[in-house]
Amino acid sequence: MAQRTRHAADRTAPAALAVLVICCGAFGPIARADDAEALFENSIRPVLATSCFRCHGGERVCGGLRVDSRAALLQGGDSGPAIVPGNPTASLLVQAISRHPDVSAMPPEAEKALRPEQVTDFESWIGADAAWPAQGSAFEVAGHWAFAPVAEVVPPPADVAGWCRTTIDRFIRGPQEAAGIAHLPTADRHTLIRRATFDLTGLPPTPEEVEAFLSDPLPDAFASVVDRLLDSPAYGERWGRHWLDVVRYADTAGETADYPAPVAWRYRNYCIDAFNSDLPYDQFLREQIAGDILVADAPEESTQRYAEQIIATGYLAISRRFGFDSENYHHLTIQDTIDTVGQSVMGLSLGCARCHDHKFDPISVRDYYALYGIFESSRYPFPGSEQKPRVRSLAPLASPQSSDRRWRDFETHVARLSQELASLDRSPATATLTPQRPPG
Repeated sequence: MAQRTRHAADRTAPAALAVLVICCGAFGPIARADDAEALFENSIRPVLATSCFRCHGGERVCGGLRVDSRAALLQGGDSGPAIVPGNPTASLLVQAISRHPDVSAMPPEAEKALRPEQVTDFESWIGADAAWPAQGSAFEVAGHWAFAPVAEVVPPPADVAGWCRTTIDRFIRGPQEAAGIAHLPTADRHTLIRRATFDLTGLPPTPEEVEAFLSDPLPDAFASVVDRLLDSPAYGERWGRHWLDVVRYADTAGETADYPAPVAWRYRNYCIDAFNSDLPYDQFLREQIAGDILVADAPEESTQRYAEQIIATGYLAISRRFGFDSENYHHLTIQDTIDTVGQSVMGLSLGCARCHDHKFDPISVRDYYALYGIFESSRYPFPGSEQKPRVRSLAPLASPQSSDRRWRDFETHVARLSQELASLDRSPATATLTPQRPPG
């Protein structure tokens, strides 16, 4: 499974954690385009979103200036209009980002100053009348549900006394009633146990299980069925596979020959066991991304789960390999890891920021490579390939403390045997042979 260099991970962890929440930072290379809309989308919007919006958009508005619309820039803030369409030289925004001595610099941090080519992009944009696409009147990050604070949603009114039994039912039934759709009748008990069993285990109920449920007169009979199914090993096998699909699990390396990965099954079993043991989701994620660091920081007496948390980093270890030249193409393995973290955990595509600031999501090149630094400090196991069949860099499943104890016990045992052997070599013979009289 994956292991990483501790000191390198510690250096880059704060930056990567910023990515895993929602991040803003510096800017990467931006594609140039000829038409006004492409210029705005490729070169202007990403800079406004990743550099300016944190102080001049959303709930925070410094100096009375907002940058989330053309109208806001034209209105400006306490110092007056931020842009003068057609006249970049007279635009305060250009003076600020070019760090003119008579204007407050934007961004204020010198290390985050825009590059000359980015300033040129803004000059070209303003010189071309500061075109702002009609559909871009506001930033996606400002109104996108994924970046909105978690809020309590009141379920719609519905026939609570009739069909609805839970709050979730009201979310289903409310729109149905508004559309004049009648609900289906309640399922009979035979249908109910079949649905529950297929849903939770992926298997049909046995005739004995059906008969037991049909003949159970207790009011909590169905709840007992659900509890039994949740306690079944088949539950983890059924639902763990959904997570394995999300993280692109396979028993092979994914390179050109699709070479077998002989111990990938350990990670598969970890995921199944996590579902069956009802492992909390936050702990489930932490163990897969940083299980080796968690057990390294844990006191010795609490490392009984050492092997499990090392195996959990199979989430990283099953990243795509390039067996024909794994050393020179390792950056693509890390890219696969970052893409998977973004899509499976954050619901975001981080891959764009490998080459340029993300156009719509608040992910910059700096954020991407902060995360890259953590995975670059990890030691990825190599399962072998047709050209290089030797397996290497597998992480031990025994903790260092346990390994040290076993090694000391082994050395002590060998030393004792050596002393006994030396003692036997030094001792004189104590037995004599008595001649035997021949028979007769």
